[in-house]
Amino acid sequence: MAENKNWQLRDSFKIEKVVSGLLLPVNLAFVRYPKPQKSAVSFYVTELYGSIKVITQELNVFTFADNLLNYEPNYMMPGTGESGVIGIVVHENGDIFASMLYKEGESFKNKVVKFSTKDGLKAEKIETIIDNIPSINAAHQVQALTIHDGKLYVSVGDGMINPDVAQDDNDLRGKILRMNLDGSIPSDNPTPGSYIYAKGLRNPFGAAWRKSDNHLL
Repeated sequence: MAENKNWQLRDSFKIEKVVSGLLLPVNLAFVRYPKPQKSAVSFYVTELYGSIKVITQELNVFTFADNLLNYEPNYMMPGTGESGVIGIVVHENGDIFASMLYKEGESFKNKVVKFSTKDGLKAEKIETIIDNIPSINAAHQVQALTIHDGKLYVSVGDGMINPDVAQDDNDLRGKILRMNLDGSIPSDNPTPGSYIYAKGLRNPFGAAWRKSDNHLL
């Protein structure tokens, strides 16, 4: 992509640096009902190569969780350096959900984990919600996470292996998955007994709910 040296910010916007020192930040997740204290948590940031940082109301940065990857990232961007810890969402009860890649034998797979914490500043318990979704150490992995009406929505890329899997109802790649917060399948999912909420997706990197009509974008 050619560099646009004439890029300018519109008059109604401004750029302001609030934190620094992050290593490959990917996604932000804001606390829905932050506490008024300046030391309270404001938002979380995933760092691609294995950490989650927490930023307080007074913009101090702490490590919420680290060493989350069980393999050594190769630090090549773009390309095979695009996988790691990506998606994150905060439940109103304080639990944090994050999506990431992991290695099992010689294979790479996707998983979503839940972090429990007392003060929001440090993870105290980690629980796997769903795992064993095939991938490769490149891109198009498990990505955006959202919570809506008490359900967790997980965006999963096609894994860059075979794009046809996105249309395969027996494969979770290339899909948006809908699950209960404990990882079980809701009884009112479109297909009984299946996590699949939507299919045919290549690389659903971002996701958000539109309040006006409750559509997932």
